[in-house]
Amino acid sequence: MSLSTELKRAREAGQPYHVLHFDGHGIYDAQYGLGALCFEDAKDSNKLDQRGMELVHADKLAELLRDYRIPLVFLEACQTAQTEADPNASVAAKLLEEGIASVVAMTHSVLVKTAQRFVTEFYGALASGKRVGAAMLAGQDDLRLNTYRLNIPGAGELNLQDWFVPILYQEQHDPVLFQRLPSDRAQRMTAQQRQATLGRLPDTPEHSFIGRSRELLTLERLLEQQPYAVIRGQGGVGKTTIAVELARWLVRSRRFDRCAFVSVEEYTHDRAVLDVLGKQLVGETYSVAEYGDLDTAVQPLLREMENFRVLIVVDNLESLLGGGDEDKLRGIFNLLAKIPLASLLFTTREPLPAPFNHAAREVTLGALNQTDAKALVLQVMNTQGLDLRSDDLGNDPEEIDTLVDKVGGHSQSLVLLARELAITGVKTTTENVRKIMQSLHERFPNERELSLFASIELSLMKFPEATKELVNGLVVFKKNAHLLVLQKVLNVEIDELKVLIEFLLKTGLASNDHLTHKCINIHPALPNYLRLNLSTEQYKRYNNDFYDGMSTLLDYLDHVEFHETVHVSKVCSLEAKNFQKFIEMSFSKLKDGKISPKRMIDLTRKAEKIYKKSDCKKYILSSFSNGNSNKIPLQKNNWGRVIFDNTWLEINRKEESGNLKLAMEMSDNLLSRCLEEGDHCYKGAYYDTSIAYLKLGQLLVQNISIDRAVSVLTKAKKRFGKISTVGSQAERNTNVALSELAECYHKQGKRQLAEETYHKAIIFYEKTNDLACIARTKNKLSFCKLDLNKQSEALQLSNDALVIFDKIGDISGVASSWHYIGMCCRSMRHFTGAESAYKEAIKIHNKLDEQSSEASDYGDLGNLYVEQDQMEEALNCFRTSARISKAIGDNFQEGISRSNSGCCLLRLRKNNEARSELLLAIECKQAFGHSAEPWKTWSILYDLEQASGNPQAALEARQKALDAYLVYRRDGGGGGMVVRGAYLWRGSKEFSRGIRGGLSRLLSNCFRLMIGRKIFCVSYRLLLAGSGMKFWWRMRSCIIKMRLSWLYCWRGCKSTLSLQTRRGLTGKFSTKALTIQIKAKHN
Repeated sequence: MSLSTELKRAREAGQPYHVLHFDGHGIYDAQYGLGALCFEDAKDSNKLDQRGMELVHADKLAELLRDYRIPLVFLEACQTAQTEADPNASVAAKLLEEGIASVVAMTHSVLVKTAQRFVTEFYGALASGKRVGAAMLAGQDDLRLNTYRLNIPGAGELNLQDWFVPILYQEQHDPVLFQRLPSDRAQRMTAQQRQATLGRLPDTPEHSFIGRSRELLTLERLLEQQPYAVIRGQGGVGKTTIAVELARWLVRSRRFDRCAFVSVEEYTHDRAVLDVLGKQLVGETYSVAEYGDLDTAVQPLLREMENFRVLIVVDNLESLLGGGDEDKLRGIFNLLAKIPLASLLFTTREPLPAPFNHAAREVTLGALNQTDAKALVLQVMNTQGLDLRSDDLGNDPEEIDTLVDKVGGHSQSLVLLARELAITGVKTTTENVRKIMQSLHERFPNERELSLFASIELSLMKFPEATKELVNGLVVFKKNAHLLVLQKVLNVEIDELKVLIEFLLKTGLASNDHLTHKCINIHPALPNYLRLNLSTEQYKRYNNDFYDGMSTLLDYLDHVEFHETVHVSKVCSLEAKNFQKFIEMSFSKLKDGKISPKRMIDLTRKAEKIYKKSDCKKYILSSFSNGNSNKIPLQKNNWGRVIFDNTWLEINRKEESGNLKLAMEMSDNLLSRCLEEGDHCYKGAYYDTSIAYLKLGQLLVQNISIDRAVSVLTKAKKRFGKISTVGSQAERNTNVALSELAECYHKQGKRQLAEETYHKAIIFYEKTNDLACIARTKNKLSFCKLDLNKQSEALQLSNDALVIFDKIGDISGVASSWHYIGMCCRSMRHFTGAESAYKEAIKIHNKLDEQSSEASDYGDLGNLYVEQDQMEEALNCFRTSARISKAIGDNFQEGISRSNSGCCLLRLRKNNEARSELLLAIECKQAFGHSAEPWKTWSILYDLEQASGNPQAALEARQKALDAYLVYRRDGGGGGMVVRGAYLWRGSKEFSRGIRGGLSRLLSNCFRLMIGRKIFCVSYRLLLAGSGMKFWWRMRSCIIKMRLSWLYCWRGCKSTLSLQTRRGLTGKFSTKALTIQIKAKHN
């Protein structure tokens, strides 16, 4: 039997048991003449239920335990100390006779409450160092002094003197089982370790867990035999509650060593799920960001599972069933398939798809049985400080049974009824529920949740008639209701609204968790119940009022967005589902001609604006997908504000999706159309044209067309300046253009001017208290300070930005700040800090599903690893960046990442893999022209072919690099990036042998450091009298002036510079900077 097996295993492991506790059933078998314990029949071990019983008599049990000399056996079972004639015939006596030192047993049947109280006190005394006899007296004394056992409906309290039921059988020696007591600190550490084994399991309900013992047992047996189990049931039956209770029990009883919990309603894709599981099973320092792909990221979890039995609870799977989330669900299922060592426990309302659709592994939760239902109601009442009315003649068990039947044993219904029972009593409540259920059945015979609706209706009966009528307006809300919208829907004054909210809170139909943000949380079943009782016309009227209210709320949030960022962010999150409904209604009204295209575009612009930095941005913006934005009927030839706004929104969407090239083309076309039509073709045309200039300038900056961006942004700034007034949007846009110009100056190498311009922008934003813009500009200024070697100031700016973004609830901004902090730490050579910062950014971007930013984070983390010569880690990061970029169609970032991967593979001497990556990089970059810097990839390919012994291929790659760069220069490119071109001219006919032997090697070494390590800034100017190639060939000399930051020159280039000086190059050192002037005549 399993008991014998476990005792033997423990002894052989050198960890014999000190206590054997049996919690079950016991009888005195008169026919056999001995006491016996009830065990499950071993031959039924494969059955989930209906297992047979096997009696193990006292003599057989004593024989089994004889050789193990267990100091204490606790028999928490009825009649284990009972005999009829022979006092040595009981189970306890037989065990003592066979050598067990102490046996605690029960002389009679015992109440569960009695056993709980005694066991708690008994083991508490043992754990404090007392002997078994003293612990026994402590438990009996507690029973004697505290006689209350439970509350009997209709009869009041049950008090018992049953302290004598537990009895101790003991040989002469009374042992101390715990001779060395752990210190308080050790006990706290042990408690923390035990809590850690539970992962992030939700807390048990306030009224504790009640009932479901048979379902718990079935699920426990399922998980012993199968790799997964599914808990299925309708809303409110307690699926999550039973899953959490089961997980706690299985860990506490050591069926599993660890458990982890994840709700896919919150963590909606595979990487986020893996990240939260890793933090529970591996440790809080785990991050999926550290690994290149899921196969690698899952390895630490698998290593943990080699030593520990793990249970993973996956909650709320119905949230990904339907609604277009099948790909996300499939991704999560594929992830779980990579963790075969873990057992899985799912909760869902709907059946699961393959591979988790085995009917035999599903447990459906139905109604609570009578005993559990009554216990739940009484426990909820006790928790709320309520009691059943003792004067109600219906307060008897039969009436409560009737009440439970009326609501179908539905858990949530019974919780709602607890307060009603305390007020009106069982009989009245049951009669009311009966009438309501009968009425609901007649009206809605096919409705599945009538019992829950009956509880809601009973609660509403306590409302004053006028207030009850107002409740109907809640039918149109989803999850939360903002008071501004609620007041609009109900058409009431604020005092009447307060009365309604007070009654909703009292009856448990709403909660006030978010009242500080003027939102109440509505019971999820209330709108569904209300809808049953309203006519189509009534529902339509409430919906129209809801639409008007949400429109008012949107206008309000748009107006205060710059000044109350925290509040707006929180409201956006709370009202996401209502806003999604509002947007869908708007498109429907547009189709029916009830709102104009102009109004639709205005609503769209405001919604996208307030949700741009929200953590539920993708949830809301999905309402604009599936071609909805293309359903706005526009007459393309009828130029005006409507056409402009719609085009502007489309440009923003292309920018958000990472399609910068198309966004810039559309923006260029929009500006051309604005200029063609003129500044006075419609009211506000001058302002719109200025906006078009600003948007084009911003996109030019992102596409690295800096010179043109400066021209466009300067015009935008001047235009806004002409119409700006204090506090106006035009004044703010003037400063936005100023901030963008600062970024241009930075990229042109005019760092001092950029620094001054950023400071001016921040001063303006501080005057207007625009916290989000202050933080964003500080991050950009931080980057500029890095190039000015002001690392400490840069780090402080990014930290300030982090604090601001955190304060206003801009999670995306927090992630960006971590990225900038990583850059600062990297520049200061604080590599550990940089790594942590980049990983923090990756973690947040991953959770927000901002894949473009996540790819950028991985790219910079890869550069950090390159700088530390950790090529394998760098390669993983670059490949992850490329994979993410490919998944979202960002060919630009994919090209950069693959180019970097190729460079790493070259360093690792994996030439064939490197070649494949570089060719893919060239293909990705092809569509982006100069902004993708294709000459860099061709130059790496040149090195690769040289190293591989392919001189012809190397020559072709070098020529491609040179051609690409020279075209870039002829098209006006250059500025601070000329140094990258110098590397390409190694060995070309355009340079003399002297330059080839000296300067080009120096530049190439500097360039290698820059692109590989980026630890110093390089700037120089190639002085040409003209850009034409003919003049280049005629040039007699070339003067190159290079300034290298001394901090990194001395560390990184000292040996290189010495080498070049010995080759005849003229050089000058100073302690702050190094200037090299080189003159070489053409042959």
